Amino acid sequence: MEIQKILTRRIYADRKSYDLVYEWEDQLAEQFGAKLGFCHAFEITNSTKPVLKTLFDCVDILFRPFVTNKLALSFEMNPAFRRSRSINKSNIIPWVIDFYINDAQGLSTFYKRFDKHPLVLISSKEVYDFLIEQHCPLNITHLALSISDKLRVTPDTKFDKQYDVLLMGRQNPILLDFLNRYKEKNNVSVVSCKKENGHFNYYTFNGIFVGNADSREDCLNLLRKSRIGLYSTQGMDGDNRSVRAHGFSQVTPRFLEYLATGNHVIARYADNRDVDYYKMNTICPNTQTYDDFVAQMDKALSEPVDMKLYSDYLENHYLSARIKQLKEIKI
Repeated sequence: MEIQKILTRRIYADRKSYDLVYEWEDQLAEQFGAKLGFCHAFEITNSTKPVLKTLFDCVDILFRPFVTNKLALSFEMNPAFRRSRSINKSNIIPWVIDFYINDAQGLSTFYKRFDKHPLVLISSKEVYDFLIEQHCPLNITHLALSISDKLRVTPDTKFDKQYDVLLMGRQNPILLDFLNRYKEKNNVSVVSCKKENGHFNYYTFNGIFVGNADSREDCLNLLRKSRIGLYSTQGMDGDNRSVRAHGFSQVTPRFLEYLATGNHVIARYADNRDVDYYKMNTICPNTQTYDDFVAQMDKALSEPVDMKLYSDYLENHYLSARIKQLKEIKI
């Protein structure tokens, strides 16, 4: 298939989680020779004010005649957020990022809101297999998430590591507890975030400012300076995604970003098909006990990462690999 247009929300969606999406969109547009087009399908959540819901409905009706007729691709952060009817068209292919719907009513609504698309791309293998088991009536295909080729590394890639552990984004409570226990007996530098006046500022535990993560490049630069990343699949051990994850535990691009920035990964992950797809056990063991954690920390602090292992692994998980798969799909 040859995508002719990439629909983007970058004009109005400024959440940090969209920075990675825009990176994907730019590379997709470049490799397909496609143009970026405005996506007017606003996200509607439980916290969206009623007046805004009404306004978004009006915008959806107003823009309906202007929705592209070219074969287009659009990222869907979460299908439960979709309210737009005009984007549900036979020439638009949505690529679903997060999916937490597991009840009959929610699934029925999802099917209705996506029933005109010729194909729906599901990023999580766990979710894809679940939908197949639920006899999903939509034409769905699994196409996993990735990272931009801009982050490509080689066996010779080197980074200037300045801090031992960087705590960025969602944290697993068990791994965090293990780290705190380890830090009591070992000299280890840990950097974490404080949100101050709208800025994501990072400090050592001694209060020394080391930088901020206000932009995508700022985030990556901080990751390039750390030796170890703590990682878990979503919804593990009562983390801040547990309530809304509804039992799903998906692998996120942060795992790939840790590898592309030369971090040892100490992880806890679910035993599911998403984890199997990414073959996470070939990169890092599933940390079960504090003794496991100590052994991995000791090793990570004393040995460099295996960049050949990382570079070979990532060749299968750059966006260019997904684009190749996408081009081979027939609709």
